[in-house]
Amino acid sequence: MKIVWTIRNAYKYPTLSGKDNVVKRISYVCTCENRNTENGEMYDYSVRGNVILDTSNLDTFTEWKDLTNADIVGFVKEKLGAEKVSEIEDEAKLMSEFNKPNNSVSGLPE
Repeated sequence: MKIVWTIRNAYKYPTLSGKDNVVKRISYVCTCENRNTENGEMYDYSVRGNVILDTSNLDTFTEWKDLTNADIVGFVKEKLGAEKVSEIEDEAKLMSEFNKPNNSVSGLPE
């Protein structure tokens, strides 16, 4: 299993406090890549969400053109906090296991 954080979109203010293109909201995806190496089957599961960043202090502002995916993932994880990041990753891992055949059964009692 491998956990991968990706950014779906970053929304920005055109100008804020004298800075251009200030990131304000980020849409993220945390995916547990769960692959069967024997047959190639994938049991991936993704948790999606959004965070709104605190833009009240831009002392450590990074220019939009200089931001990397890793920077933006870092913003997300910092905003969420370590405990919430662990919860999201654990949910993705657990649900990817439920995606495997014979690990879950659906239906209603008769």
